[in-house]
Amino acid sequence: MTSKEKPYDVFLSHNSADKPWACRLKATLQTHGLKVWLDKDEIRPGDLFVTALEQGLCESRAVALVVSPDAIQSGWVNEEYSRAIALAVQGELHLIPLLLRDAELPGFLASRNWVDFRNDDLFDDGVDSLVWGITGKKANETPGSTELRDRESYIDGCARMIHAARAEIILSTNKLHKSTERPEARVINKALVDARKRDIPARILVADGYDRLPGAIELENRGIEVRFQTSQHLSDASYLCVDSEHVIIATRGVSPSSQDYRHSDSWVQFRSARLASMLREDFETRWRSCSTRTSSQHLRELLPSVVTDSTLDEVSNDLEISRELIQRYLKQMPMIVFLLGRPGSGKTTIGDAMIRQLSATSTFRRGIRLSDLPFIRNTVLRATPGDPRFEPAENGGFLIRDTAFYEEALRDLARQTVMQARANDLLVLEFARQSYGEAFRVLAENGVIHGLAVYLDVSLQTALKRNRMRAARRGTDDHYVAEREMIETFGQDDISQILKGNQWENVIRIENDVDLVPEVTKVSEIIEIIKQTLRWHGR
Repeated sequence: MTSKEKPYDVFLSHNSADKPWACRLKATLQTHGLKVWLDKDEIRPGDLFVTALEQGLCESRAVALVVSPDAIQSGWVNEEYSRAIALAVQGELHLIPLLLRDAELPGFLASRNWVDFRNDDLFDDGVDSLVWGITGKKANETPGSTELRDRESYIDGCARMIHAARAEIILSTNKLHKSTERPEARVINKALVDARKRDIPARILVADGYDRLPGAIELENRGIEVRFQTSQHLSDASYLCVDSEHVIIATRGVSPSSQDYRHSDSWVQFRSARLASMLREDFETRWRSCSTRTSSQHLRELLPSVVTDSTLDEVSNDLEISRELIQRYLKQMPMIVFLLGRPGSGKTTIGDAMIRQLSATSTFRRGIRLSDLPFIRNTVLRATPGDPRFEPAENGGFLIRDTAFYEEALRDLARQTVMQARANDLLVLEFARQSYGEAFRVLAENGVIHGLAVYLDVSLQTALKRNRMRAARRGTDDHYVAEREMIETFGQDDISQILKGNQWENVIRIENDVDLVPEVTKVSEIIEIIKQTLRWHGR
């Protein structure tokens, strides 16, 4: 058998103690288009080890010997090593030592150039060297793309890439299925779940629609984030991006409508950090779009029409969620808007104007504005002198010394919200915090989750000036905050991290740093976003 006729590019010789690392190496080499012989995947139950190993060596163009203290002491590795040396001497096999952990290279290996894998941070560099040793081509000489021959190769390529992932996996796709529905879904879903078990994060953007929900719920129950987007229906390209450099793109013929779905018919695998970066930027933009919905939002939007056409039990069986949960989704929930920002950002002014304008329409049954300020102020006024939680400040203000008090105020705000909320209400919750991520968590744990969160952005300088104006009219304005409290507590916050992160959706920032008076015209902008949100929820 000539070298070109051999079906395997490389035979991985290793000790069982190094099996997990060998599996990872195989998956990574496969993303380079290499065919890898690994015992656990090639030796069938009942096969003779010696015969199978001999055949594997003879059918491979190269052997990569994983060198570690365990491997040096392994009888089986020594058998493979001896046979590999014999084939290498005959010129039938290229022998490549891989130094995984410090160990003395035996005899014939010591004179060969080995690949250093001892530093895991340089794993990719080691792989590039190994690919060069196997193929004779350096990484920068290797083609940047490989066309996959058929759909089976595409599914297999995606699974291999996911199995080899070391960092976040992102997938933009038209379809999503439960593992029990289709063989290809079983393969891809299992690969994604296995990645999560290795603590590799994964996010999926999929076209909206009831038929995608079962697969989405299955994956979300296993720690994979899924969001839905209407524009995905007419997207004629799907992509998988792993480790910020490995990409598979699948394309299909143009679909004239969302009802005329066509399978992809062309697939290309790339290794390109630049392409991966471009796709990630596209993914992040669409992931954070206000038109992108979580599974919960999508359920609330679709269930009324779905349950009309199907029985409750059928839907419960399809989605594998309880009848009770479906019935809760079917209820018309209130719209909750968080108004955020430093004291002096214009929350009260804009909140009141929002409720007045929306009350003049039939959009909501009623509008209610709630704030944690009354609870904070009343608690301070009732506090006994010397209460360590509070410290008097200028102009009748105070400093809050116990940050746990802010959490107590949010729990009270949540209680007010739950008590007052009714179907088809608009509730505007107003508060300022140093950590909005922590505030969202506390409110969510107490049953209050925003449909929209609006951060009114003003500079600290503007907020301080507006706050000083409040001090001059203390008889009619009880919103004054001590200047030290403004600087120490509200000088900085985490809104930028929230906007960049993935944990909280439907959070927007609106500039309101105009002169010294909160800009009421911003209300129209917020109301339009609220109306859009209601349309996306089918209301």
